[in-house]
Amino acid sequence: MKSILSAIKQNSALENLNVTSLWLAFVLTICMLIKVLSLANVGIDLTDEGYYFNWISNPWLYQYYVSQFGYIYHPIYKALGDSIVHLRQANMIISFGLSWLLSYFVLQQTLENTSKKILIIASTSLALPALYILMITGYWVPSPSYNSLNFQGCLLAAIGFVFALKPSSKFQIFSMLLIGIGGWLVFMAKPSTAFLLFVATVIYFLPSIKKNWLILLGAGFTALALLVATAFFIDGSILQFIKRYQGGLILMSNMASGHGLNSLIKLDLFSLSILFKLKFLLLTVLIYFGFNVANSNKLAIKVAVSLILLLILFYVFFDFINPNNQAESIKKYHTLMITTLTFASIIYFAINKGLANQLITNKLILLFLVLPYLFAAGTGNNYWQTAAGASVFWVLAAVLLLAKVKLTLPLLNLTVCFVTSMCIHNLFDSINAPYRQKDPLFNQTATYVDTRTQQILVLSDDTAKYLNTLKKILLDTRFKPQTPVIDLTGHHPGALYFMQAKAIGQAWTIGGYPGSLPLAAMALNQASCEDVANAWLLAEKDGRRQISHTILEKHGIRADKSTYTKLAKFNSQSVDDFGGKNLLHPDAIYEHVLLKPVDAKNQTKACLAYRKTHQDSILLASTLHH
Repeated sequence: MKSILSAIKQNSALENLNVTSLWLAFVLTICMLIKVLSLANVGIDLTDEGYYFNWISNPWLYQYYVSQFGYIYHPIYKALGDSIVHLRQANMIISFGLSWLLSYFVLQQTLENTSKKILIIASTSLALPALYILMITGYWVPSPSYNSLNFQGCLLAAIGFVFALKPSSKFQIFSMLLIGIGGWLVFMAKPSTAFLLFVATVIYFLPSIKKNWLILLGAGFTALALLVATAFFIDGSILQFIKRYQGGLILMSNMASGHGLNSLIKLDLFSLSILFKLKFLLLTVLIYFGFNVANSNKLAIKVAVSLILLLILFYVFFDFINPNNQAESIKKYHTLMITTLTFASIIYFAINKGLANQLITNKLILLFLVLPYLFAAGTGNNYWQTAAGASVFWVLAAVLLLAKVKLTLPLLNLTVCFVTSMCIHNLFDSINAPYRQKDPLFNQTATYVDTRTQQILVLSDDTAKYLNTLKKILLDTRFKPQTPVIDLTGHHPGALYFMQAKAIGQAWTIGGYPGSLPLAAMALNQASCEDVANAWLLAEKDGRRQISHTILEKHGIRADKSTYTKLAKFNSQSVDDFGGKNLLHPDAIYEHVLLKPVDAKNQTKACLAYRKTHQDSILLASTLHH
């Protein structure tokens, strides 16, 4: 306390205003992090999140998937006692922690004469965009997935690229290890991004190959060694890993969902309202002029700017303690507003480029600018919306551009203030719009007790009613955990997770795509005939994404009233019917039916006989037999 008071006395009034703004931004950032951590037990999406939970809880069930994220998060999931609440929190902390490290090392590289305390509090706020990874195209989805693992791998690699700027041999070793480990994690999450990251890495180091050949070679060796170790750990051999991976490519191609190599390189266009364009342009211009004013020689102007920044942060603080929880609709592309900082920095750098700081390389700036695109590569969603999940790279590219001119404390203060206020606003927008859920998180009050951990989940009324009804039915029917179940609804993989069922075939037997039915039938080939024959069925009447029971005929099993008995029927929760309705107003309710096989032994025999006589027509069984 004495040292702080002493520093206040020694600093000028302007310096104290700037430091106060940085500290206030730091406090708001910590409050936001605590807020999202506290919401880890609130809200569940039974589609995408259900798929993530099934994959992570038992990844060895699924032989043929391109993304391998389940194998990476599974040990964390088990270490946390099978708790999806703690798993979500771990995902938040890992993403934010890696982003903070990257921000700190970037600032350390650009602000050599700045105190460590300032670096720590400023980098904490600059890391806040890492929480954008808790969204899918702007909607709240906090559970770990291939997207979060992809982002975390990119962060590790980015730290390695920053370390490569340092002359010390110790940092060179760290650089090659981090780039290699990051590249391996990205491959395990999303191979399309891994391929482009590999190309970007080669291009990055190629001009200075004599100086950096060891980093490039070491990173490649590290990634390859980890990949080989992974192949043996998962499959016992490299050849089997490759075959399984080929199977994943076949399945992904057959689904025809728009994901994968066919959408690797594209420039998504989208229409923006005139109001959005005006806001974007106005904010870019204001930030640019803010940069110029912040570096003004007139003390009165600097003080005025600092006071304005403080007022903005105080406004955010009061908005923070009373967030708007009655949002009617999410603002489309709202997360992209943070790129106004990047555009303003590009303009500022272009006009003042004669003052360039040689400590920062242009290729590092360019790499940070394109990393969000590499992160989005291969998705079937809009690239710009998806890339916003990795916005922290755009923010740090802006910091590097400012450093190429001269990153003063007032400029850093302006940047931190903007990032903090914009991120908190966007995060609350998303929290008010959880993905495929009826209510904002703040309005969800119903409860469900997770049978795995006995943790209380706070959910919307319809989701809690659905899961509690399902729990009662399972007790009444004496359903045993790890009983195989096939989800024929096409969009309720989360129901199987909370049933503690063995979700055979796919972690999400997804419906609604051109190749959904053949994919569902083909994927069941990776399950044994005993599991297929003993599997209960969760079906949906008249659902737009339902999977026909005829897929069982591809395994010698006829599904009708003589072979399956109806145990219960109940309503689904209010879910978006995937027909283009507003996700904030899902109102489709379907009738769900739970069915149990009558004679599993005879069905097992029928399945074995069918597979024996139709071996040549079963693609995965014939070409990718384990």
